[in-house]
Amino acid sequence: MLKKKFKIAITGPESTGKSTLCSLLASHYQASVSFEYARDYLLNHPYPLTVEEIQLIHNRQLEQEAALFKQTNTLLFCDTDLFNFKIWLQEGFNQSPEWIHQSIAQNTYDLYLLCFPDLEWVPDGIRANQHNRILLYEQFLTELMNAHQNVAIIKGLGDERLKNSIAAVDDFRLRNMLG
Repeated sequence: MLKKKFKIAITGPESTGKSTLCSLLASHYQASVSFEYARDYLLNHPYPLTVEEIQLIHNRQLEQEAALFKQTNTLLFCDTDLFNFKIWLQEGFNQSPEWIHQSIAQNTYDLYLLCFPDLEWVPDGIRANQHNRILLYEQFLTELMNAHQNVAIIKGLGDERLKNSIAAVDDFRLRNMLG
């Protein structure tokens, strides 16, 4: 059976070009993007957030992704993923609630593009992890590997980052066209 639709998460620490990469990949593949709901929420709700608010953001993100995936014919690029919520809860609240583990088990992505923090930090009024991006990257990598996910590590500056991402997506699609 030919599988034509894939959900691809663009993930990693803050300020690693995830949103830009999502837009560029969607344009390249003429595909859809599910932007990060948390960004809009944080612009309208001051810190500190509660665990309940993070769960609300998580739920809205999943609703948005589900609606867009239903509409797409090819690829959906997601500008965040559920491991992001898990790490956010662990780092910000020292919690790992059961609901996030259940959500990760029930809501999968076909491929994760894990962005390495080799881009310069760009403050935006919301970002807060300038000095621990390598540590966060390692947490993402550990979580994804422990969950046996399909992961491509994305590095490079400028066009090189996009080219590396396209190569990873093309390779994944080629390997998974049947199945």
